[in-house]
Amino acid sequence: MSRAGAWRAAILVLAFTGCGGDEEFAREAVEGTISFDGKPMEGGVVAFVPTEGAGPGAGGEIEAGRFSIAGSEGPTPGPHLVTVT
Repeated sequence: MSRAGAWRAAILVLAFTGCGGDEEFAREAVEGTISFDGKPMEGGVVAFVPTEGAGPGAGGEIEAGRFSIAGSEGPTPGPHLVTVT
């Protein structure tokens, strides 16, 4: 991924995550692996955006095909649109 692409993805994640005020939402830790054409992605960003319009989004970096988002920064329970860039 290019630097410009990484910055765009980071800005997208921050836009959906917001700047605080979401203490009333429960968050969950998530981790996993991401591959493309059968090979682990070297790097990138994974973003979780709630599909039901409630709660903050979340995102994290992909390194060597893996990502991990701590519970304090993770997505809220429920369905999400997941994007990988």
